[in-house]
Amino acid sequence: MQVPKSIRFITDSLGVNFTWRSQPLGLTPYSEVIGLLRRLTPHNFGHKEIRIGADTDGGYVVPDDFDGIAECFSPGCAGYWHFEKFLEDKYQIHSHICDSEDQRPIDLGAMQDFQPYYLGPSTEGNFITLGDWVSKVELNNSSDFILQIDIESAEYLTLIAASSELLSRFRIIVIELHHLEVIKNRHAFEMLYKPFFDKLLSIFDVTHAHANNCCGNWQYKDVTFPVTLELTLHRKDRRLSAGNPKLNLSPLDAPNLSDRPELTIDWLQINSK
Repeated sequence: MQVPKSIRFITDSLGVNFTWRSQPLGLTPYSEVIGLLRRLTPHNFGHKEIRIGADTDGGYVVPDDFDGIAECFSPGCAGYWHFEKFLEDKYQIHSHICDSEDQRPIDLGAMQDFQPYYLGPSTEGNFITLGDWVSKVELNNSSDFILQIDIESAEYLTLIAASSELLSRFRIIVIELHHLEVIKNRHAFEMLYKPFFDKLLSIFDVTHAHANNCCGNWQYKDVTFPVTLELTLHRKDRRLSAGNPKLNLSPLDAPNLSDRPELTIDWLQINSK
């Protein structure tokens, strides 16, 4: 299957070639795709959950485990800061925000700062790595962080490039994942998606998953799955219990686009394979 231009633009610049010449491997085996999706099944590990941010797009369901989190890093704001405002009002958490200058939110308070960067896997031009950004702006080098990241497909190589030591400083990560249909491309699966999920899931538990209804579903044989997925990750050492699977929509969930029906994920089917 063809790899979207938004993925290829990022990967080609770093020598990860997903052109047609690199695609003789064809489709990722069905069993490997299902195995990866099964690992994304959300679980509750004993924490109460709350919704942070907007009522529709830009709102996320997270574990209420904020005591000791001092700073939020929020790349890709698109001019909004509902999430960061909530963190300030309820938890007095300072937020660092980055995006292009034309996306700078208006009326930021004293507990938010903005940098005109794009987050990426290397620091050059208008791009900065997560590690360099943290080193540049962090206020407390011993505190836990939260990461809220929505950077339109750049999330994969950006977080692969981050050290496990750095990622472990984030107690909670809320991330929007794009172009998940491309995991059917075996080369992309092996070079990008599997390394990405292997790295994150070695440090974090999946505590919430919500389909963004902006872009519909993709299908592989009898299984359908959203193209765009909101995922909440919670560091494994914060578990309060062994964990129970969450197979249905949460009462805290809301469609990203209010004029379209909510998409659901059949976790029971995925886990029965």
